[in-house]
Amino acid sequence: MRQHARGFTLIEVAISMVILGLVLTGLVVSLSQELQQRHLLDTRSTLEQANQALTAFVVANGRLPCPALVGSNGLESTTGPGICSAAAGFLPAVTLGLPNLDANGLLDDGWADGSVSDNSGAVSYPRAIRYSVALLVGTQPYALTTQSLGGATRAAVGTAISSTAPVINNNGLFVCRSSTGMIGVGNRCGSAANSLALNAVAVLWSQGPTGNDAIGNSADEKQNSTQLGAPAIARAFVMRDPSGAAAPAGRFDDVVSWVSWGTVADKLMLAWQVQ
Repeated sequence: MRQHARGFTLIEVAISMVILGLVLTGLVVSLSQELQQRHLLDTRSTLEQANQALTAFVVANGRLPCPALVGSNGLESTTGPGICSAAAGFLPAVTLGLPNLDANGLLDDGWADGSVSDNSGAVSYPRAIRYSVALLVGTQPYALTTQSLGGATRAAVGTAISSTAPVINNNGLFVCRSSTGMIGVGNRCGSAANSLALNAVAVLWSQGPTGNDAIGNSADEKQNSTQLGAPAIARAFVMRDPSGAAAPAGRFDDVVSWVSWGTVADKLMLAWQVQ
């Protein structure tokens, strides 16, 4: 009896292609998620490195550095000894002596791709680590950025920053869970429940995978980005779980870290910089 060879039918080929497509799609999604997780871990490591460099700078110099600005090439920008050109800008990575900087002397986060502009075309170095310092203007002006606290005592500066009774001056930086409920005076987070840090002397942050592209940004992310300009509420930052543009509160993907007054005061005391 003659036997006929049996091949694949078009339906079988089509089903095989669909299955293969689903498998490949799953692999691509998995690899993309793994890559994003790697970028996030690298960013957190970079922020930790920057945090350690700041505290080491305090020990060596008896002060915190001023922020770098566009055009300062990673050097702190000042208008006089210890007097910062701005309260917020970029981490002064060259001043801190950090390695692995980009061509502009800036320390980039884990999503570094060489971009210098956001989606509006503005030159903003979206991958560079941001940095803000408490200037304490009106109480102990520029004490934290002036060598040996500009002659002020550690106790006087601590009082200026204090956010606890019996003296509540609230002149440090604030890190809040949400921009909702923020106020311009006192505890700028608005309530204890919304507060993560009330006495920070420096805040560092990455703008995350989107680099602060304006489309879909939440009020929380805008609260951070506007600190480099003229914020409605100054000295207040938001750190919360990430969310996409479709989320009710809008997109948030910043990664925020901070340095407390206690950490800096301890380093100054150990270095015998102030009384």
